[in-house]
Amino acid sequence: MSLGNSGTNGDGTQYFRSSSFIYYTVKNSLKAITQDASGSTFKEVSGTVLKTVKICLPASDVVEQFTNKVDSIFKRQDVLGQENQQLTQLRDWLLPILMNGQVTVV
Repeated sequence: MSLGNSGTNGDGTQYFRSSSFIYYTVKNSLKAITQDASGSTFKEVSGTVLKTVKICLPASDVVEQFTNKVDSIFKRQDVLGQENQQLTQLRDWLLPILMNGQVTVV
């Protein structure tokens, strides 16, 4: 996740787009978004339904501060996920040779 970008709306107000902020906003609004979803096999949310969902949009500096704080957490999650994957591969390689006695631990 990264900071996204900022700019000025047509009315002169500033905005700040942040994928982190959008992710958490949608996650926290999921119940409101999906309550009017339709479909028997897969629920579908139409653009019309999305337009009815009310979302509080804070000032761009608040969104920027939020993003600066959570981006480091997302980066750490990515690093830990990669480390976990490497440890899983190492375990899967090492366990069979330990079990059949090819290697002993001293």
